[in-house]
Amino acid sequence: AAACRLAILLSLRGSLVAAAAEAAACPAEGPCTAAASLGAEDASLLQVHDAHSRDTDTRRESFKCKNKPLPLIWDNDANYDDILAGLYLAASPEFDWKAITVEATGMGTPSGGVPNMAAVAAMLGKGDVPVAYGHPEALSPIATMPLQWRIELDGFIERMYNASILEMTQDSISVLTAPQLILKVLKESKCPVVVITTGPVTNLAVALETDPSAAKNIKAVFMMGSA
Repeated sequence: AAACRLAILLSLRGSLVAAAAEAAACPAEGPCTAAASLGAEDASLLQVHDAHSRDTDTRRESFKCKNKPLPLIWDNDANYDDILAGLYLAASPEFDWKAITVEATGMGTPSGGVPNMAAVAAMLGKGDVPVAYGHPEALSPIATMPLQWRIELDGFIERMYNASILEMTQDSISVLTAPQLILKVLKESKCPVVVITTGPVTNLAVALETDPSAAKNIKAVFMMGSA
């Protein structure tokens, strides 16, 4: 009888081999069906098995990721300090860059921020990292930077182009929006992702509002939050 019950549980997993074993294990004098033999104890056993399998998978993935660089999404607003932050992050062996997302309502202008950060990434040897345009509208009515500051920043970066410190590139600019790119990385990464935000956090907020389940693959969020 015990062998029969075990065979039923395995067959419920959809295994054809287990189904054959069920038929062989059942007593000849009576039918052996899930409806007849599966009780509360068996259902509980299945739940325990499911939980154990998930826990085992989690530990296995954790072990695989333990000695690897951390997948990184860097969300910024293409400001002076972001260029310095990029220099620091690029020099660290701790990170595996997956995406650069640029806020549309921070210091960098909506049109200039993304190509400027793509040029910075190329300068840092990260020219293969996709760079995405941010969500066009702030979630706060007081989040917009003064226009004069933004114009001055564009002028500063323009001088870097003129001095051949930076070179214009379109190669790494993504067709996805920043929230879409964030969700893509979170869903596809086999290891938990680190998110570093050094500007407004609109892109991450919109991404997680769109699909809250993606948050389960975030290892940590490091947020500047304010100047």
